[in-house]
Amino acid sequence: MEVRESDGTSFTDIIAPRRRRAPQPKPEAEKPAPLPVFFTVEGDGFVPGEDVAVAVITGHTDAAHTGTARALIDPAQLTTDRASGLVEVLLFGRVSGTTLVRRVP
Repeated sequence: MEVRESDGTSFTDIIAPRRRRAPQPKPEAEKPAPLPVFFTVEGDGFVPGEDVAVAVITGHTDAAHTGTARALIDPAQLTTDRASGLVEVLLFGRVSGTTLVRRVP
């Protein structure tokens, strides 16, 4: 660039071009984690409202007013029988003594 002063002098000013930066790649949207799959294990014969133990010991549940118990089992917490791929889950009524064994895939 040539610059002229008011006194008649001139000089050349060199302006170096700025380096262009490569555009930042857009981060890939994270894929949402897959939702867990839960198995339902149910059985009858429990006393309404009684405490029902759930085993492969993952927790406890209460029987509904109809005497039916229900447990949600997270398969990630279970170890499977490698031969059959199944897991046995036990529901045990602490008052009635009702014991149920169910297999889940």
